[in-house]
Amino acid sequence: MQNFYMASRNKMGKESSLDFDEDDGDDYENMSADKAPTVPVREKKGNQSSNLKFDLPLKREVLPPKVPQSVCTVSNKGLNFSSTAVNAAFRDDIGFQSNEKQKKGVNLVPVLLFLLTIMFFTLSILMGLLFMHYSTLSAELTELKLSGSRITDKVEQLKENVSKLKTTADNEHDNFNRNLTASNEALGKAQNKTNAAVQSVKGTVDKLCKTCPRGWRPFGSSCYFISSNILPWNEARDECYKINSELVIFSSKSEMDTLNKVFSGSTRYWIGLRRDTININVWKWLDGTEPTFTYWGVNEPNYAGNKEHCGETVSGPWNDRDCKDRLNFICKKVWIC
Repeated sequence: MQNFYMASRNKMGKESSLDFDEDDGDDYENMSADKAPTVPVREKKGNQSSNLKFDLPLKREVLPPKVPQSVCTVSNKGLNFSSTAVNAAFRDDIGFQSNEKQKKGVNLVPVLLFLLTIMFFTLSILMGLLFMHYSTLSAELTELKLSGSRITDKVEQLKENVSKLKTTADNEHDNFNRNLTASNEALGKAQNKTNAAVQSVKGTVDKLCKTCPRGWRPFGSSCYFISSNILPWNEARDECYKINSELVIFSSKSEMDTLNKVFSGSTRYWIGLRRDTININVWKWLDGTEPTFTYWGVNEPNYAGNKEHCGETVSGPWNDRDCKDRLNFICKKVWIC
């Protein structure tokens, strides 16, 4: 405050040429009330720093709206800031500083307005973009809801169709099972009737057809013809074919044992057995099957001279022999009526 006081005193000293002394206390009475009085300048004596220590604190009061004319008195202790004239003198300097601040504030107003305008347009653009994005999302969401609703309807329709198909399939399955059961029952009845008819026919055949042609011998359910002429194996086979039979094929050993009863001595007969044309070590009957049993003689078959391809029976046991040799033969066929 002392420095502010010194600066104000210097300024006022330039504007006024009044000298201050003890007798000038009435100088303010002659001044106009419209003009603020100047502050008297105290004469500097000696060192300034020594004089400052005698300066007293200043007291400043706020001026009323209408300032009455008053007298500024100086006491031995310093300025009296209750005086209107003193406050008016200091008011100019304070107003100058306020004007500087107001000018700076006025200069900042356009900048603030420009920044606010940019912020407004930026916010407007952002709001527009957000609104467009929201509109797009809203349309897509609506489309998705519609698609979901359509899909839900289709799913429900598919469920209904599946339910109908399942019901139809169940009905068809039940009908099929009933028809199958009925068919099985009918088939069983028909099969039983067929079996009964077959047994009846078989019984009749057994009664009527247990005879063989003249010159044939019955054994079991077959008729056998023992030739009295001799032929090679191939011709003997063809001769049996001519009389609706074939060279004998033994289906079991018991059948062969039965025929042994009619064989006399060491008579040799061709049978329907010969080596396989591909593998000579394999024997087959005329029907292409391999024997289920064999009854070869001692050390037979021996394939003597590498030309014994056909089979014969010597009153029972079997033997391999050259097919070109001429022997008796046995033909076999089932009974006929």
